[in-house]
Amino acid sequence: MKLRAWRIVPEVSLAFAVAVSLTGCPKKEEVTGPPPSTPPAAEAPAAAPPVAAPAPAPPTAPPSTAPPAKATAPPTARPGTPPPPPPSQPAAKPVLPEGTTYFVHTVKFSGETVSIIAAWYLGDKMRFDVLAAANPEINPALIKQGMKIKIPESLMKTRDPMTKEFVDSFYKRPPTEKAPPPGPAKEEEPVPIGPK
Repeated sequence: MKLRAWRIVPEVSLAFAVAVSLTGCPKKEEVTGPPPSTPPAAEAPAAAPPVAAPAPAPPTAPPSTAPPAKATAPPTARPGTPPPPPPSQPAAKPVLPEGTTYFVHTVKFSGETVSIIAAWYLGDKMRFDVLAAANPEINPALIKQGMKIKIPESLMKTRDPMTKEFVDSFYKRPPTEKAPPPGPAKEEEPVPIGPK
């Protein structure tokens, strides 16, 4: 059974090599200027000479191992179709105006993050990007106790210091089971073993 499958592999790779050589893409001409107002089929048919099909490669030719060439010109669209949308740009970082005054928050509790600080002082945890822009020297992923975080005063919702309970509210904790109150241990009577 293995011998028979082994014989099929060279035949498949040969067929694949022939198919690749026969279906090679011709180079597209680069089009400059506005698209024609009439479809290309309206041009005179005698204007373009017929293109001969490429000769098939001999069946014993090994497949090419070179990677396909990258296209340098954008693909041409059919007349009447809208152009593709430009690639989406990443969200712009918030820019703080010159002369912005800052409130300085000192990280006191373990578990504080830029998002939690933004939630407390700015009212929205998704505005962490504002704090990241105000503190370019700080890595938002590495917040440690004792660090000083600048917060734009014009955007603040509160000046009250952040509480430990607020920080802890962002972390789910499993409910704790109440242990029975400690009391005197009850002694059980020994059960006699054997006939009565």
